[in-house]
Amino acid sequence: MMLANLLVPIVFIILIALAIAFLVVKMMKGSGKRKGKYHFRKRVYWILGGYITVLLVCFVFDVAHPVNGMMEDRKIVKEKDLNRENSELYVAALEGKIAETGNQFIVKKWDFDYHGKKLNITSENGEFFNERVVVERKKGNDGKIEAVYYQTRSSVDHREISEKKRPIRIQLSEATLMLGEQERVELKFSQFENAFTVNQFSGSGWFNHESNFYEGQGIVYLQIPKDLDLEAQSEFDLQYVNN
Repeated sequence: MMLANLLVPIVFIILIALAIAFLVVKMMKGSGKRKGKYHFRKRVYWILGGYITVLLVCFVFDVAHPVNGMMEDRKIVKEKDLNRENSELYVAALEGKIAETGNQFIVKKWDFDYHGKKLNITSENGEFFNERVVVERKKGNDGKIEAVYYQTRSSVDHREISEKKRPIRIQLSEATLMLGEQERVELKFSQFENAFTVNQFSGSGWFNHESNFYEGQGIVYLQIPKDLDLEAQSEFDLQYVNN
């Protein structure tokens, strides 16, 4: 269906171009036989009238047979709704209620056995860690560290994209819990814009299109034994539940 939508306007444009070329050649042949200012002015009127006709035909054709872009099948989301999601998820994490309200945003879970008294939290290569880290102390010392990574929705031009959700990396080595950022993901999108022949009638700008990218919020939620002492690098801004 997408291929058909692309071929129809291309064939239509080719036919218009051939028709214009035919008219130009015909007028050029007739120019050698005709003399005078009147005939020159008449040719100008023909060219101008033909151009306006082409613009109007293209405009009507575009309205009647619009070409849909690759993003048309994606859910439309409002930025205010995404902002509310981010705020509600973060508040729920700080209140220790994220497990009740944030299931739809879970990307990955980890479970580590750990019986030490101290735990260092570091980032890979000592780089700044962009995700929020919220820590909840359990009511007892069960010898387990549980981690859940949550991420809210992202969007491009107010269209939801799910490909952005990739888990972070968490590794436990001796007395160190190492957190790594998401792997880089390259997303490619295609978008169809009206040609200037249509934009000058529709009122849209010719070359002023802007894209909007909204990045979802990531939260690492850690549940640790009650008496475990955490030591975090400056790259982390740890937040504690109900603290």
